[in-house]
Amino acid sequence: MHPTVIDFCGDGKNAHKAENKSWPPLLECGTLVTGLLALTISSWSHTWAFIFAASVIAIVLLAYIHGQIARARCPKDYGFHVYAEFGPECRIPRIERIKEIFPKLSDDSVAEWIADFKQIDDLIWRVATCGGASELGRAKVADVFSQQFIWLSGVGLNTAISRSDYFAWHEGYDKASTHPRH
Repeated sequence: MHPTVIDFCGDGKNAHKAENKSWPPLLECGTLVTGLLALTISSWSHTWAFIFAASVIAIVLLAYIHGQIARARCPKDYGFHVYAEFGPECRIPRIERIKEIFPKLSDDSVAEWIADFKQIDDLIWRVATCGGASELGRAKVADVFSQQFIWLSGVGLNTAISRSDYFAWHEGYDKASTHPRH
């Protein structure tokens, strides 16, 4: 096998011969992706590929278990998390997503939950216009949501805080003193 020179960081300064390195230059590059590329190319590729695959499987499994625990602990809190999802899941109407996760929930209960979730959406925007957690502090924002919606305590609370932070950032409210709307 001929030695292969690989520039892990793209700047020409950190080129390494993959065959002669016993440990990939993770610390030299500063990125996990380039380190994983080095692992797959190095002579240790089978061992490291197995370790990487096992780690990914473990993380996915733990995330699944965490979701199951969150759903069982406070269904309405998890329901808000599902209601507020964005990305590819947004194509599916919110009512269908909630019914898919909670099939035993009656139509009246789903309608009641949706009404509460819309109130949370309004509160998210009010918190965002105050600057979100970057201006108010995460603890204060969590208190605001928890006081108005007692059942909002887990992943749903984190989702509400994250959305208020995103909207504050996106609209520029997180820098209230420099925002042109103020």
